[in-house]
Amino acid sequence: MAAKVYKPLVVEDYVIPDFVQQDIEELLAYYNAGCPAPYRADIYEENLRADLHACLNSGLRQDEINELVWYYCNGGMFENAD
Repeated sequence: MAAKVYKPLVVEDYVIPDFVQQDIEELLAYYNAGCPAPYRADIYEENLRADLHACLNSGLRQDEINELVWYYCNGGMFENAD
């Protein structure tokens, strides 16, 4: 059985800040590498969640943050995996 490939969420209505995009890429790389270090996912997810909430006053709306948190931290990307 082939390993699942976790994909980024495609957003067209808003721009994801570069520092958040970096968090997303690190999280996806970790999962796509097969989660090589136990419990590290929590660290990546918490960093992403903190950076997303920091964007509330600098560019992203609450609904956009909620969408990204749902996808990357609450299981959406697992439903979208190949």
